[in-house]
Amino acid sequence: MKPTPSPIDDPQLDLFRSELASIIDLNHPMAKLAHVVDWEALDKFFGESYCEDNGRAAILHGNPYDGHTLSGAIEQIARLAPKLPDYVFVDRGYRGHDYEGDIEVHVDKVRRGRTKKSLWKWMKRRAAVEPSIGHLKTEHRMDRNRLKGQLGDQLNAILSAAGMNFSKLLRWLEDFFLFLRCLTLAMFPPMSDQHLAPENQK
Repeated sequence: MKPTPSPIDDPQLDLFRSELASIIDLNHPMAKLAHVVDWEALDKFFGESYCEDNGRAAILHGNPYDGHTLSGAIEQIARLAPKLPDYVFVDRGYRGHDYEGDIEVHVDKVRRGRTKKSLWKWMKRRAAVEPSIGHLKTEHRMDRNRLKGQLGDQLNAILSAAGMNFSKLLRWLEDFFLFLRCLTLAMFPPMSDQHLAPENQK
């Protein structure tokens, strides 16, 4: 359950990477909480339902060609999702991909041509993921990784995604409590001054 540090082959490659302890504020309450939590007990409690090959972010080190990563991405979907999709829609960077399977892979193109209208809508819908990537880069520190090694790459991706999910959760909670407040005021309207002090009107 806990990440295992990977050995560094060449320390010179990480010479200009900062350690995590020099980036975060160790006096922050969350950092202090990390020293109080019994991680061994949590690992023992959740270890039975945790699988080493399931639920882990897939980090691709270096700068591989997009088409050569499609097979690994579909394998990860097979581990995480209860059912494989019938279609996969990718951008033009995946031309010449290495996937050979039953799933139909549709690469984006400029003109529709003979593509079915329903499939063409899904191909254009694929662009909706681009704003999410932009938010991860600009608002959740995904644009540059300041952590060391391959383990740092994994932590950076997971923490960026977790930060984005927490932001969505906080916005949902804000709307939920606003709804509860409006509902409470509608059911129990505040009493006016006339009801509070009727004897002053005489």
